[in-house]
Amino acid sequence: MSEQFVANRRQLLAGAGLAALALPVGLSSAAMAAATGPKRKLIWVPQALGDWDTALQVGARDFCEMAGWEYQRIGNPNYSVENHVEQVNNAIAAKPDIILTQLESPGLVPAFQRGIGEGDHGHHQPGPRR
Repeated sequence: MSEQFVANRRQLLAGAGLAALALPVGLSSAAMAAATGPKRKLIWVPQALGDWDTALQVGARDFCEMAGWEYQRIGNPNYSVENHVEQVNNAIAAKPDIILTQLESPGLVPAFQRGIGEGDHGHHQPGPRR
C-alpha cells in the first residue's frame, strides 16, 4: 500500500470522525425545528440501489426519526436513466413532501419538472421559508 494512499485514507477517516462529532449538534437542531411542524414524508431515490449510499440512508433515517417524519428509500438495483426516471415517477406518485435524488442526466428533467409542478398543488402547504 502506498504511503500516499495511507495518508489520504487517514485524512478521510479523521475528517469523517470530526464530521460525526459535529453532526449531532446541527442535525438535532434542524430536527427539533422540523418536529414543530406537521409530519412530513421524505423519499430517497438513489440512481441505483446498493450499499454505496449507506451513510446517506443513515443520516436521512436518523433525521426523519428525530423530526417525527416518515422515511422511505425506493429504487432499482440496475442503473439506467430510464430506471431512475421510473423510480422518481413512483416517488412523485406517492406524494411525499420531499424527494431526495440526483440529477445525473438531462433525461430526468421532465420528471423533475412534473414533480415540482405537482408539488405546487400538493397535499401539504409549504411551511415558512427560513
